[in-house]
Amino acid sequence: MYVRERLNRALANMDWHIKFATVQVVNGDPRHSDHRLVIISTERRAERGVQGSKPFFFEAGWLEEEKCAEVVKEGWEQGMDEGPSPVEQLVGRVASNLSCWSSNVLGAGRSGGKKIKKELELCRWRSLSEEGVTREAVLRFQLDKVEEQIDIF
Repeated sequence: MYVRERLNRALANMDWHIKFATVQVVNGDPRHSDHRLVIISTERRAERGVQGSKPFFFEAGWLEEEKCAEVVKEGWEQGMDEGPSPVEQLVGRVASNLSCWSSNVLGAGRSGGKKIKKELELCRWRSLSEEGVTREAVLRFQLDKVEEQIDIF
């Protein structure tokens, strides 16, 4: 028996639609499922696909970082401090803050995996000392964190 239902919906009243006029609801491609994604797009039509603009993707690995919620909150508050803004500007501010934070703070850690491995190997070849053992433990912890971030990504 073939049943056709649409359970995934996005709802808004006219007041919300007037306030956020550029927001669109798009039904995604079901691909390997009988469910269709409900995508709420905050981009203006003219802005989509602009050459040279890099799309923003939220990385699941950020949720593992202590500062992630703080970066999101700061971005939202900065946007609110600038005055009444459409939701896409607020989300854009948060996305910008997250991207900067990721590349400036986390990016160094991810790309530093090779450097940490080399330093760890050097630690293992040095003569045994309390300082060396402590340094090796710190490096192992850092390497585990980098590898965990890569796995999550």
